[in-house]
Amino acid sequence: MPIVAFSQHIKSSIVCVLLNTFIFLWTSTAQAEIEYVRLHKGPGAAYPVVFEVSSDHSMTPIAVRGDWLLLSDGRKQGWLPLSELHLVKSVSVAQLWQLRNDARPSDWRLELILNSESALGFGVVVPLHEQSLFGRYTVSDQGAYGWSISELGLTRQIGSILNFQVLGSAAVGVGSEYGDSNHWSSETDEIVPLALVSAEVVWAAERYLDVALRVGTNISLDSDMVNHSSVSLAWKLRL
Repeated sequence: MPIVAFSQHIKSSIVCVLLNTFIFLWTSTAQAEIEYVRLHKGPGAAYPVVFEVSSDHSMTPIAVRGDWLLLSDGRKQGWLPLSELHLVKSVSVAQLWQLRNDARPSDWRLELILNSESALGFGVVVPLHEQSLFGRYTVSDQGAYGWSISELGLTRQIGSILNFQVLGSAAVGVGSEYGDSNHWSSETDEIVPLALVSAEVVWAAERYLDVALRVGTNISLDSDMVNHSSVSLAWKLRL
C-alpha cells in the first residue's frame, strides 16, 4: 500500500507540474501578443505622447487628419499614425473608410481660371501647414500670336470679410510669347523670368467648390521690366 500511495503521489505531482507549465506558457503567449500603442496630443510625431493603451483596449475613431487618426475611449483621446492602426483591434477597416469619406473634401484643390487678358488657366493647390503651394499655367491664344505663363508659388490667408476668406500669394515663373505678340516687349520668342503677386477673395459656394475673385500683377525680370495687371475669376474644386 505504501508503494501504491507513493506511486499515486508521483503521478499527481507530474500532472500538477504539466498543468502549471501549460498555464504558464499560455499566459506568457497571451501577454506577448498584447502590444501597446502610443497616442499623441496632436496629429504629428512632434506632438508629445499623452498616454499608452494596450492593443485590445476599446477605442473609437473620431476623425482623420492626413496620416493620423484621432481615437477616444470615452474618457481620454489621442492621435495615432495610420501606419500603426493594425495594432488597435477595436477599429475596423470599414470604420476608417467611413471616416476618410466623411472627411472629404480635403484642402487639395484644382483650379479653372478665366483671366481678363483674354486668357484661360488651370492650377493645383496643395496644403503645406499654414500656407499652400500652388502651380498655375495661363495661356492666351489669339491664333497668329499669343503668350503663356507658368508659375509656382505660395498662398496663405491674410484676413476675412464676413464669410469670405482673403488670401495673398507670391510666385515666380516664366513667360513666353509667339507670333507677333509683344506682351513683354521681347524682340524674340525667348522665355522671360517673372515675379507675380496677387490677392483674392474666396467664397465657399458649396462643400466641393470655392469661387475666387483674384487681382494680380506680374513683372518681367529682364531689362524691359514690363508689368501686367489683371483680374481673374477662379473656380476651385476641392478634392
